[in-house]
Amino acid sequence: MPGIQAENVFSISYAKASGKSYANQILRGGDLPAQKRYASITSSKYNEKNFRRILERPEDMASKRDYLEYSITINRTASMTSKNFMKQTGSYDKYTKEYFDPSLTTNSPQKFKRDLNGSQLIYAANQIVIRPKLIESGLVDNPKYQKLPSKFQRIFAVDEDDQKMKLPIVGYAGHCKGEKAENIYAKNYRDLTLKAAQNLRAHSLVKSFYQK
Repeated sequence: MPGIQAENVFSISYAKASGKSYANQILRGGDLPAQKRYASITSSKYNEKNFRRILERPEDMASKRDYLEYSITINRTASMTSKNFMKQTGSYDKYTKEYFDPSLTTNSPQKFKRDLNGSQLIYAANQIVIRPKLIESGLVDNPKYQKLPSKFQRIFAVDEDDQKMKLPIVGYAGHCKGEKAENIYAKNYRDLTLKAAQNLRAHSLVKSFYQK
């Protein structure tokens, strides 16, 4: 197709590439204008507009599905100390049949089971999980933290920002930070996305630790 080369047109469908070519909307040659010469491909191509999930299923953005799936996944790596500590916190109300933990250290996905509809982790909705930030920071394995009164544990356990976690499902030119072909393989896309988020959050924790 005239005017289209691999290095200057990508991440769009064949129809859109054809339309841009016929409308003469593709920059040709090596003499580019100043505003285009140093433009970042990352900022122009890898953005939220290319996240298929955001475009096609905006209702997902109000769901806690990502947070719940991540919580369940990260709990698989929790140490035995964390699991033993978890057994000592929280309780079920026999009248309301709801789980309650005054320390907020743990969480019951059952409360948000509707958000897990369609999730491959729906089977784990009845499990009690430790909040991700406490596992990643190592607090739940710290004896000093375990001995704190529930009111003080609650201060460290608040994770309102984490509950807004949104993991992308990419479309054209989408990409997932924290993944490389040589370090993650033989998994489905959702598992890869959760693992990438875990890698990025671990890096962020280490970075903030050294900054402090």
